[in-house]
Amino acid sequence: MATYEEKVQAVLDNTFIPEWKILISNYFENRNEARESVLDVMYADLGRIKCVTGRPLLQSIIRDFSFLGWDENSFEPDPPFTSINSEWTNSEIFKYVWLKGDSTDFWSYRKVCDVGCGTGTSTLITHKLGSINTVYELMDESCMIACLNFILYDYDVVFRKELADIDSIDMSYDTYIMARVFYGDFANKNLDLARYLKNSGKEVLIASKSLVEGTNPYATLSPSEYEMLLDIPIPSDPEGYGNRYVIRLV
Repeated sequence: MATYEEKVQAVLDNTFIPEWKILISNYFENRNEARESVLDVMYADLGRIKCVTGRPLLQSIIRDFSFLGWDENSFEPDPPFTSINSEWTNSEIFKYVWLKGDSTDFWSYRKVCDVGCGTGTSTLITHKLGSINTVYELMDESCMIACLNFILYDYDVVFRKELADIDSIDMSYDTYIMARVFYGDFANKNLDLARYLKNSGKEVLIASKSLVEGTNPYATLSPSEYEMLLDIPIPSDPEGYGNRYVIRLV
């Protein structure tokens, strides 16, 4: 079995852009459980590092967070961190709902688990606002991009490259974020997981338009099951486009 140092060297050997080499090397100098978990994900898919490290990451989503002091009464219909003509992401919605007024301390010291973290943007946002994070993600490319995003922003996040389910989910967290995980064979399983977490006393936040509107062909939520936190229809969205609502299971 490769040592920690050997894994780091293998990752660096598959990283060709000097700036990324420096970021990756500096990140793994500080060894802890979270960074070891990120390293293991990258080491298991060395060939993909070459494909991903040449991309600009998150530049249009996460900048300097200078808007933390916004007053909720001063919000325009379109937040200043996105173009009026661009598509919103899950993470922009989470920013919009939680960076309002006295809600800005919502994430402070909160233990947050992102189920199906994708590229890690929701995790980065909550972590920047003070949370302690674990993520679950199974898709190879999303895993690699998320790892590099965590390195780029120098964040300690425990990374579990596995499918979260009722039997495997870490129950030690306060809040569980579930976004684009309600599709195909995963829809009902993830909805069952969300209900299980809620019934176990956990807070569950979901960003899914189709679940709320009842248009998801695989699973749906009864209106009695959730509290609407945010509802922003975007006229420019293509028909059937996903996440524009943030809800809390009740």
